[in-house]
Amino acid sequence: MESTHTPGPWKVVFPNQRGPLGDWHKEASPWVETSKGTPPIRQNVDHPGIFDAERLANARLIAAAPDLLDFAARFEAAVGFLVAGLPTNHAVAKDLIGLRDTARAALSKAKGGEA
Repeated sequence: MESTHTPGPWKVVFPNQRGPLGDWHKEASPWVETSKGTPPIRQNVDHPGIFDAERLANARLIAAAPDLLDFAARFEAAVGFLVAGLPTNHAVAKDLIGLRDTARAALSKAKGGEA
C-alpha cells in the first residue's frame, strides 16, 4: 500500500532513554520517534491536562499506527478474498463483511477520508 506518512518503525522513547536518532530524551513526557523518512521525525506527546498514563497510552498508539495501517490493508484484502467464495447470506460472510467494512473505514480515515 502506498502512503504519504513517515514509514515505521516508530518507537516510544521515555525520559532518560536513548532514541533511534541517537540522542538522550531529557523531557518529562514520552515522545514518538523514527529514524526513517527525510527528515527523521520526533513528536513529543505532551499536552496540557493529559496525565502521564494517558500520554504513554497515546504514544504507544501513535507508535503502533504504521503497523496497524499495514495490518488493516492486508486484512481488508484477505477478507475480500474469503468473502468471494461464500454466499452473501452466510453468517460467517456477514461477519467478515462487517470486519472488512471496518478495516476500509479505518484505512479511509488514515488517508484523510471520512470514516
